[in-house]
Amino acid sequence: MSIQCENLKFIDKFVTYKVIPETVNANTSSSDTDDAEDENAPLSDLISKKAIFAVLCEDTQYDFYLVKANSESLTLNHDKTDSWGVRFNSNSNVIEGNYFQSIDGDPLKFSLIRRKLALIPAASVVFICDDDDIENSSSDGLLVKLFDSTRQSIIDCIKMCDYVR
Repeated sequence: MSIQCENLKFIDKFVTYKVIPETVNANTSSSDTDDAEDENAPLSDLISKKAIFAVLCEDTQYDFYLVKANSESLTLNHDKTDSWGVRFNSNSNVIEGNYFQSIDGDPLKFSLIRRKLALIPAASVVFICDDDDIENSSSDGLLVKLFDSTRQSIIDCIKMCDYVR
C-alpha cells in the first residue's frame, strides 16, 4: 500500500496571507502573558520536592553538583548552618536537599548522600532535570544516571550563566 501526498494540488503554488495581530484585553488572562511571567521567574521557583537539579560549583574537580530537593525554594527566617558547615544568613533564599556524589569518577553516574542535609543557594540553580533527563538505577532513587545529552545541556547552561568563574 503506497501513501499518497494529500497536498499535491498545492505544489508550485503559493498564497499570501495577511497576518492580523491579536489584541489582548487587559481584563482577561492570556496564555502569552502567563508565559512571559514564567520566563521572568527565577529557575529556583520551579523546584519542587524530590526534583533533581544541577547547581554551580567552585570545585575544579566537577563541572556542577547534582542535588535532590527536600523542599521548594524558601527564605530562611533565621541564620542557619547546614550539615556541610555552610552558614546562611536570615532572609537567604535557599533549597533544602541532598547532594549526589559521582560513582567511581563516572560523570554520568551518581549516588545520593543521605547522611548530610544541604542548604543550596537558590541563585545557583542552573538546570532542572525531568524524568527524561535521568535514569533511576535503583527503585529508591538513591542511584541515578544522567544521559550524556543531559550532562551536555547542563554544561551548556553553565557556559551561558553570568555567575561562572
